[in-house]
Amino acid sequence: MASTSVPDVLINLAAQLRLRPAVIGPPKVAVHEMDLGTWDEDEAIVLGKVTVADADFFAQGTYATAEPPALTGYLFVEQPGSDDAAVRAVLLRGKVLIVEVMQQLRDDASVGGALAPPTMRRPPRVSSQTWQAVPADTDGAGVVRLRVDFTIQWTART
Repeated sequence: MASTSVPDVLINLAAQLRLRPAVIGPPKVAVHEMDLGTWDEDEAIVLGKVTVADADFFAQGTYATAEPPALTGYLFVEQPGSDDAAVRAVLLRGKVLIVEVMQQLRDDASVGGALAPPTMRRPPRVSSQTWQAVPADTDGAGVVRLRVDFTIQWTART
């Protein structure tokens, strides 16, 4: 029977991330399953868009598919300040949050059973990251914002 791993991975991963030590807080970090484009939190992890491209038959003589999704998400951190110390602070906090995402995928490669054998063919991993810290102004107070775009890839038999 045809299927896809995408919804279960998104739902389960978000639930798992909400229980990670650095996400529980303090400060508590919001985890969103979709990108609404604007947020009012100082920190969040956003699991945004999933693309499945180049799916192929799993094996000759079968209709099972090797599904290779790529989940593109991001996290952001905002801290007061406008100097090098503020930049270092957001970079270090961003590191804490991306490591939580990476470690969760290592701690439970099945993502709460969404990729349980025989479904999982290649475990999920963070395959790319792009970091960008920028100065900003919020009501006349200087802040530094960090955004870390990341991609999580896996291959599932569906």
